Amino acid sequence: MVLSPCPGGSGTNTLTYLLSWYTVEVLVPDMAVQPIGTWPCSRSHARCRCCGSRAVVVLSIGARPFTQFSRPLLEAYAGRARADLHVVDSLEHVSLRAYRARLEHTLRFLKLPLIEHYLRRYNRVLYLDDDVLVGPRTPDLFAAIPCERLGVVVERHKPQSWHAMHWRVACGLYGVDSCAPNAWSLFNSGLMLLSQSTHAPLVAGWTRWQLTCRVLCDQLFFNAAAARARTCIADLGSNFNYVGSELRRALVRAGDGRPAAADAARRRAALRDACVLHLTRKVPKLYTADWVVHRALARRDVLQCARNATASAGGDGDVSAASVADAKLLSQLPTLAGKYDIGTELCAEVMKASSGAPGSCVLQPWVNGSIT
Repeated sequence: MVLSPCPGGSGTNTLTYLLSWYTVEVLVPDMAVQPIGTWPCSRSHARCRCCGSRAVVVLSIGARPFTQFSRPLLEAYAGRARADLHVVDSLEHVSLRAYRARLEHTLRFLKLPLIEHYLRRYNRVLYLDDDVLVGPRTPDLFAAIPCERLGVVVERHKPQSWHAMHWRVACGLYGVDSCAPNAWSLFNSGLMLLSQSTHAPLVAGWTRWQLTCRVLCDQLFFNAAAARARTCIADLGSNFNYVGSELRRALVRAGDGRPAAADAARRRAALRDACVLHLTRKVPKLYTADWVVHRALARRDVLQCARNATASAGGDGDVSAASVADAKLLSQLPTLAGKYDIGTELCAEVMKASSGAPGSCVLQPWVNGSIT
């Protein structure tokens, strides 16, 4: 691959525009350029600026103890991607202050003025929810995703009936013409890579809409906005939004042995290959974050982004550099070892449903054993 400096940029190196499609295939082999199940995208967008300033932006309001584990990963990733990191943790932030009265009771919509603010200041913005764990081998998405495409993860693990139900609501709330709820799929709004020249219109004028949560909140808004604009989508694939419910299925099994060995092996591999973990409500976020981050850096058998990874955490192909980087990051992290048992935490709901029957939920053997 050939790297070239961005002409007129801030010194950030990125892949040349002509190689960007090739790079997508190398770094993100399971990424669909325009995923099946979304609208035909417009080809009328002017060629956007693929180089220039980059920002990783995170919204983190209130008591969020798990961020002591997610934030160091974000700092490391932003450093590798040569991007500025902005963690907004106050309603008095310049991007939010004017909208505090309107949005303080619906915090999920705060990402609208937040993203609008940073798209005015940076050529490209990677927005991430604060309960996202970015694995140590996650590739540079700024370089991998062409700037005219919105980099997101389509929620393919959900049935089409789920997508159709929410699309009907989104189209009704946010004025989507020619809505096709039975054919379209929603993308998750917890990870979005946007470009100033192409995607600023998605959030421009957001104040004119009556913002409403119908189970989903900002996710409906962003999907509707992208559909109205016929925005071209780059689906990163499920490895970039590995969800908490899948983590639980990978780590624990029922007392009767379910899932079967082959299915258990597939789930273990999926957790190893995941690049980004989204700590959904299906898992206890603090303890899960502690376990996953330490496991990823020490044993390296989870969140290794195996199908999509850069060769090392340093991005230079030297595996030893990854070891050094992992050890350094590990030394900076707090640890909750001895304060919880991951099996007990993950099995709590299962045990409650089964009235605490012994053996109704147990850890998979590999979780506490060797990584081999």
